[in-house]
This record gives sequence, C-alpha cells and structure tokens, in this order.
Amino acid sequence: MANNNYNNNKGAIALQLIMRAGFLLGLYFMLEYVVTVWSTQYILLSLVHVPMMLLTVVLLFLLLRPLRILFAEEGLSTLRAWTYGVQLMFFAGLLEALFVYVYNDWLYPDNLSEMHRAMIEQYRQAVDMMQAAKADQSMPSLMQTLHDSRKVIEEAPVQKPIEAAMSALSNDITYAVFWMIPLGFILRTKPQQTQNQ
Repeated sequence: MANNNYNNNKGAIALQLIMRAGFLLGLYFMLEYVVTVWSTQYILLSLVHVPMMLLTVVLLFLLLRPLRILFAEEGLSTLRAWTYGVQLMFFAGLLEALFVYVYNDWLYPDNLSEMHRAMIEQYRQAVDMMQAAKADQSMPSLMQTLHDSRKVIEEAPVQKPIEAAMSALSNDITYAVFWMIPLGFILRTKPQQTQNQ
C-alpha cells in the first residue's frame, strides 16, 4: 500500500513537472510562431527560424532530463520517456494553439491572408527565376511541379484562425511522436538496484 502511494506521488510530481515544462516550451513555440510570421516580411528572420526549429529537440531533451532523477530508483523506460515527451509537447502545443488563434483572430486578423499571398508570391518568383535561367527547357518536370503547386495554393482558401491553431497543435503532436523515439532511448535509465550490482 505504501509503495503504491509512493508511485502515485511520483506520477503526480512527474505530471506537474511535465506541465511546467510544457508551459515553458509553449512560450518558446509562441516566439517561434511570431518569428515564422514575420519571416515572410523580413527574410533575415527565416535564417533564425530553422535553428529555432532544431533547438526545439534540444529543449525537449533538457526539459525531460529531470525525469531521470525522479525515476532513478525504478529506472526510466523508453516508453515512459516517450509518453512524457508526447504529453509535454501536447501541453506546449495547447498553449501555442491558443496563441495562434488569438493572434490570427484578434491581434492580427490579416495575417493568414498575407501569409497566403506571400506564399503565392514566392512560387511566382521561383518560376520567374527558373525561366530567367532557362531551366524551363532543361527541367520541364520541375517547372510543371512549380506551376501546379502555385495553382493549388492560389485555389486553396485562406486558413481560418481555428484551422491554423489546430494545425499548429497537430504538428506539435506529430513532431513529438517521432522526436521522442530517439529521445526516449537517450533518456532511458536502468533501475538503481541494477546499476549498483
């Protein structure tokens, strides 16, 4: 009975740790979203965006490391680390989704349509650049793909704020599922009894 209470207490502590870490990671995701939005207007910010995306994996690892200490006695299995990592990204994604909705619905309602127009313009510039380099003759399939992609984007409706929020949340969860496979193996620990022997 006492051991069961001890394990339940550890589970509650782990959940609190995950929720706090999810809040911190969610704040980081909000910053990353703002950088993404503004990188359509300021090209230099796009150079910051890619390293920020890669830093997410490092932050995820660092935020989950305290679990190794919490579960030192019984060990941290790969599956348990994976589960807590997905939960952390879910909590962070909820915060980001709320921010994306508020940002696109109340703070900057024209953002999604401007991003849509910027994407169409980027495709137009890519096609013009390829045509200027005479690549349309040497790589006709690439040119056709660019034309087709541009046409699909032009015909697609602009995302609604709630759709952008749900897209951000589903992306975060999908990334977590895949990122936590290697991170789960890195974070796992053996039980202390096994380590001492």
